[in-house]
Amino acid sequence: LIFIFFCGNYYFTFVQVDLGLRIINLSVIYILITSQIAWLLLVRAPEKVRSITLPVGIVFLVIVVSQIFRVLFVVDRYYLTTNYFNSNYAESQLLLLYGMLLIFMTFSLFLMYNKRLMLDALAQEEKFYRVFQTAPFIIVLSKFPSGIIFEVNNTFSRVTGLSSSQVVELKSGGFCFWKNKEDEESFLEEVNNKGNVKQQEYEFNIKNGKQLTGLVSAELIT
Repeated sequence: LIFIFFCGNYYFTFVQVDLGLRIINLSVIYILITSQIAWLLLVRAPEKVRSITLPVGIVFLVIVVSQIFRVLFVVDRYYLTTNYFNSNYAESQLLLLYGMLLIFMTFSLFLMYNKRLMLDALAQEEKFYRVFQTAPFIIVLSKFPSGIIFEVNNTFSRVTGLSSSQVVELKSGGFCFWKNKEDEESFLEEVNNKGNVKQQEYEFNIKNGKQLTGLVSAELIT
């Protein structure tokens, strides 16, 4: 198809010079290409990303309509399409429209790319959140060095009997979670010096006065 287009464009440019037929040839190839792109973005795109591809698809659809109008105009006013540098009113309006469409296309492509990145980021966030919540061991996320907790997983609530709302925004020592204050201090000191703690055994207080002994690993994330 592209080969036929180039052959036709070459023929009407160098062999039988005809500006009107050259415009029709160029418009037809634009219609074929942009209509397929519009169809892919508006119809064939997966439903979950169709809202992202919609603006770009509409821009390409407007390009298709404008090119069809241009072909019809050239056919109807063939005798006027002889000089690129002496454009009539309709041709001038089409050139203005193409410039606006180029700006809209650039802007919509930029938005589509950013929205897709956000969608991918949200998908990754949801994936890691599911792993976090379904992990069979306790996971606690807290700020360092304040120790303020901002997230715990479901296993923490099940084992300790403390819900997320009871511990979030509190310091780990604020509800006597550590049985021995010395253990908390040595834990924080090791994290501060090494950046991590590996498989250290500590004792903790949980709900109803019970105690829990567990192996703790921690990583300082900056």
